[in-house]
Amino acid sequence: MDVLYGGPNWLDGREQSLTQDSPDVAGVSEAGDEMGAEVTLIDVNGDGHRDLVAGVPGENTGNGAITLLYATADGLTGQGSLTFGGATLRLDGTSAEFGRGLSR
Repeated sequence: MDVLYGGPNWLDGREQSLTQDSPDVAGVSEAGDEMGAEVTLIDVNGDGHRDLVAGVPGENTGNGAITLLYATADGLTGQGSLTFGGATLRLDGTSAEFGRGLSR
């Protein structure tokens, strides 16, 4: 998943590439995971930085998951990240593509 940073005047040249194999990012990359197929930004922890919620609809053979990456003043970090899906919530997620269709 590639993240491009910017502001009111469009892109500012910063970018960041993250996968489930990036340092401290929760989860493990597998073929077909589709991390970042759907994303939304929301300040989950109230620190004034918009954190990234990324859908991973192909996780665990299509059961799907959501990965939360916290933001800092310097960008996103894998530290403290979370990944959860239907199994985490004790739901049968067979082919549910949990994490597809995120909205704010």
